[in-house]
Amino acid sequence: MNNWHEICKYIQQEENIMKKLLKDLNKYKEKESNIKKILEDIYKKNKISENKEDITQAILEDIKDFEINEDFVKDYAENKEIEIEDAVKEIGKSKKEFFISLLQNQVMHLSEMFAKQKYFEKLEKDVVELKKEKIKLEAQLKEYIDLSSRLKKDYSNLTKRTEKEVAKTEENASKKVCLSIIDILDNFHQALDHFMTDEAKTFSKEEIVEGLDKINRKFLEVLRKEGVVEIESLNKQFDHNYHDALLTEEREDIEEDDTIIEEFKKGYMFKEEVLRPSLVKVGKKVDKIKNKED
Repeated sequence: MNNWHEICKYIQQEENIMKKLLKDLNKYKEKESNIKKILEDIYKKNKISENKEDITQAILEDIKDFEINEDFVKDYAENKEIEIEDAVKEIGKSKKEFFISLLQNQVMHLSEMFAKQKYFEKLEKDVVELKKEKIKLEAQLKEYIDLSSRLKKDYSNLTKRTEKEVAKTEENASKKVCLSIIDILDNFHQALDHFMTDEAKTFSKEEIVEGLDKINRKFLEVLRKEGVVEIESLNKQFDHNYHDALLTEEREDIEEDDTIIEEFKKGYMFKEEVLRPSLVKVGKKVDKIKNKED
């Protein structure tokens, strides 16, 4: 982006310079035209070749009756950038020397002008190339802006679509879990209704426990399908990553120190992550011989 602005700025500067130089060039071309006209008239009048001596002689013949007036002196002084007095002194020389000098100055002036003209032509070509490059860069910039706009729009649409899909997936997962729990609740309600009948009085304790255990297994099955499993704790070594010790107790009947001897609340894993640690009591091994000595 910065390069494009620099190029535009450079093109504008070059255009301004070119306008000024072209203005000067028009002046030089006008003078050149006048000089060429004089030379052409001399060539036609005297029918000579373009030999330096012939040209000089032709010029002398053509200007021998030339009148030097006040306007000529002023123009001469202005062109030479000298004072009027100095111009009068120079013009005071013989007409031959003066006009030869004048011709030499004009030839030198023309040489400089032609050199500048070549520079102008090169400058014009450079400006044309820069304008082409500017148009090319502007087209590329527009293409990038359009592409950026499309990408932003596509990204926005993708984000919205992804959010909707994630929300829908979560909603479907929640519905699935809820339906599984509802099935268990149906079994639980059936059991409660059955316990409220007169026949329930004949149920043994074992039958009631078996019914409740069946409901419990149903819950565990739903959790396993969702990636939730129980953390085994009882008679296992205490691990602070999976267990939370509420109490400790010295015991002689355990083989290893820090063995979990009681579980107050079960812990659960969700896939590879601890969903909730187990709340346990930890046994500290005590030497039997030491206790007898005490």
